[in-house]
Amino acid sequence: MAPHQGRPWEKEWERAAPLLHTFAAKLSELAPVPLRVLRVNQLDASLLDNELTSIIKTSFTKIFSLFRPSLIDRFTPELDAFLYFIMYRLSLYATGSTYGQRLQNLTYRDERQDYLQATQRIIPPSTLQKIMWGVLHIGGAWAWARLNRLASDRTWAERDEDDVYKTLWKVLNYLEVAWKALTLLNFVAFLYNGKYMSPVDRLLGMRLVYARPSVARFVNFEFMNRQLVWHGFSEFLMFLTPLINADRIKRTIYRLFKFRNKLSPSLGNAGCGVCQADPAHSPYLSDCGHLFCYYCIKTAMMVDRSYACPSCNHQIKQIKPFTLGALSASATDE
Repeated sequence: MAPHQGRPWEKEWERAAPLLHTFAAKLSELAPVPLRVLRVNQLDASLLDNELTSIIKTSFTKIFSLFRPSLIDRFTPELDAFLYFIMYRLSLYATGSTYGQRLQNLTYRDERQDYLQATQRIIPPSTLQKIMWGVLHIGGAWAWARLNRLASDRTWAERDEDDVYKTLWKVLNYLEVAWKALTLLNFVAFLYNGKYMSPVDRLLGMRLVYARPSVARFVNFEFMNRQLVWHGFSEFLMFLTPLINADRIKRTIYRLFKFRNKLSPSLGNAGCGVCQADPAHSPYLSDCGHLFCYYCIKTAMMVDRSYACPSCNHQIKQIKPFTLGALSASATDE
């Protein structure tokens, strides 16, 4: 019996095996595909963290609602730093990711090892990296806020040019501009390669990767669509509102549902027909014979050129200062 008789696939395998080995060797020589993490997930995680911090901060500050506002304002940097430290200690320091990052299936890993650049392997940041992250993010923000308050309270900007505090104030301004420029450059680099959302992350070598690579990376645009629709609707309302004379519409509805009969002008009825002040301030008499405060009737006529008297529904065209002579003339005309 022939050695390959009845098993033709073995013969085909022996023929294809060298080709498969050659193909595998060629694949191993190719450059590895870089790890891609969606930028939108990282940005959404940052937004979620900011919203969560804002909500907790609002609830946290209610504890001090009975304190003097000046006292709370004085220690605002310390209260913010304390709140941020608690959240940092319970999230990033304990688990390697913030609450918003966890919702987006993201976590930090130590990117300082070159062999990790194109793999899904996750090596958590070291304790030193996480401590330095907290020091730079939380401690740096607190120190900067406190230093700026000190410069403002002691008016460093208004001192003489040769004063050391004036020089220090200029240095602070230069540092602020440099930090903003560095943040902008880092964001441009982040948009290009999807790594390191902040300069601190880049400095410490802490990169966001997927905590569970097997989970499908689905981007839900439902919330974004709702936000865009609402934004467009609000923009339309903001454009339309200045074109609508709300006061005129309100007065028209008021006259339709609460029409009042004409009142005869007299000294006993010296109240303003607009603000109901009695007596009217700087009283003026309309051509329909009713009294108004000068500022009330003048403002109403400037806003609505066809302004109608709220008492008799007569369109007011002229007004004149209220005097006993004007009152007698108006009564005689009637």
